[in-house]
Amino acid sequence: MCVLAFDVVFVACGEDEAVCADPAADATGDWEMLATPTQDTCEEDLTPYSFTVTMTQDGNSLTGQVPPNATLTGTICGDQIRMSGSYPEDGGTTTVNLELTVSDDGNSVEGSDTWSWTSDGQSCGGSETLTGTRFGGTGGTGGTGGTGGTGGTGGGAQTSTVNGTVFTFLSLQNPVAVSGATVRVSDTNLSAMTDQVGAFTIEDVPNGENFFTVEAPGHWGSWITGTCPQRRTRTSCST
Repeated sequence: MCVLAFDVVFVACGEDEAVCADPAADATGDWEMLATPTQDTCEEDLTPYSFTVTMTQDGNSLTGQVPPNATLTGTICGDQIRMSGSYPEDGGTTTVNLELTVSDDGNSVEGSDTWSWTSDGQSCGGSETLTGTRFGGTGGTGGTGGTGGTGGTGGGAQTSTVNGTVFTFLSLQNPVAVSGATVRVSDTNLSAMTDQVGAFTIEDVPNGENFFTVEAPGHWGSWITGTCPQRRTRTSCST
């Protein structure tokens, strides 16, 4: 009688690493961001402020340039953006980590960031909520039969919804949101009033380049952010 012995070997396979989903939008372009501080242990200043980010996207990879000297890098997976970076500031180094969600039409984002500042053994930090609007947004994709995408120009749509924020600048580093201001689209009957954080929405704005005016008691030369084609300019976006 012959007895055969078998060695049975089981090979354990680890789970696949999380896969970065295809981008839900192309984030390439200039974005106007509104930051509302929720914590600041450096200066304890919770005044909202705005800044511009120029995004460059290559597949799932993102690079963001924030004037004057900050570079952020990260990814866009589906509709989720995660970016981080460090840059010199006030004799030390500031490190930022942000997370954003892109809207369905690809023209706005919202999320939050955390940041820390260190210098010679000293440190402080904070956090902010973030909202952003793309300059001259790309709009939605036209649907079957010529139906325009949300907020888009595809499929024969002739108008868009404009979201923006009105600030007055006590200095270039100290913007203050203006509430109760009246924003008008030139050569139309369209207008809106800003809310308590200076934000406004105007629907049915004709596609193409538009000029906006602002009227606010006690203010002059207020800038509108997030509504100008390509860039903010005093001539086309202020009173």
